[in-house]
Amino acid sequence: RLLVCGICGERMHMDRRKAKGHIYETYYCNSYHIGVRKESIDDLVIDAAIDLLSGEKWQQSQDLLVDEIVKEWKAENNDAVTKMDIEVIEKKIMNLTEAIAAAEIAPKALVTKIAELELQRDAMKEVVQDGISEEKIRTMTDKLRYKIRAVLESETATTDEKREALQSFILEIVVLPGCKLAIKHGLPGYSQVAGKPRGGQKRI
Repeated sequence: RLLVCGICGERMHMDRRKAKGHIYETYYCNSYHIGVRKESIDDLVIDAAIDLLSGEKWQQSQDLLVDEIVKEWKAENNDAVTKMDIEVIEKKIMNLTEAIAAAEIAPKALVTKIAELELQRDAMKEVVQDGISEEKIRTMTDKLRYKIRAVLESETATTDEKREALQSFILEIVVLPGCKLAIKHGLPGYSQVAGKPRGGQKRI
């Protein structure tokens, strides 16, 4: 869903073909301008995402993100909205807990989801109680960054789990000629170009 052809701008779809006992999965746009193997896309996007969440690039994006959140919070009184969000999250936690109780074995995905929601709820409660600060925003965004990176770098995480982690902050992947990818993401300040040969970064 995230892949876009860099020539015509159309969404790309997967074509599956079987040859000599192997299944080959390739993404094409409807006009077949560009074709790229699924495994190539997965590796490049994961490498680029880890790069975005590391070192200086992350620090620059986080600085801009902190400024945006603080300005927006000061411009509006968000306490009431946050309290409503907390109630919604608590209802989700309750529903998932009931679903686990009804099953003999707790599905790993449900347990993980509950842990994520509880972390989000607790962070929101802290904001409502004590107000918002740059330090708190950095702490919250760092927790999310470490969680996403842990999934992407994990040797045991499934492909679906890694894709879900990517979709939490990647908005669109533009496939360019030469197996290069321009990755548009939700982090402020930079877009990421990945490929072979490796591209650089450019300001949005």
